[in-house]
Amino acid sequence: MEYNSSMLYHEYGHVIQSRYFGLSYLFSVGIPSAIVAGEDNGYWTEVMANRFSRDYFGQDVWDQTAGTQFINGNPMYPTTY
Repeated sequence: MEYNSSMLYHEYGHVIQSRYFGLSYLFSVGIPSAIVAGEDNGYWTEVMANRFSRDYFGQDVWDQTAGTQFINGNPMYPTTY
């Protein structure tokens, strides 16, 4: 697996999620996210992490990093369902 700044922005979105959900993060987000890791980028936990990251770092930063990543014409880090 290749690590890049886009992935780091996405993963920081999960950090923000953990602060938002608190103690329930592990069961409500963490485990479901781990189950679909690499399979479903449009799963709600992943989209929410992308949105949190985009909102935290700003649209301009998102557009220059994660917003430019596509797989078969679909966003690698989608912010909509």
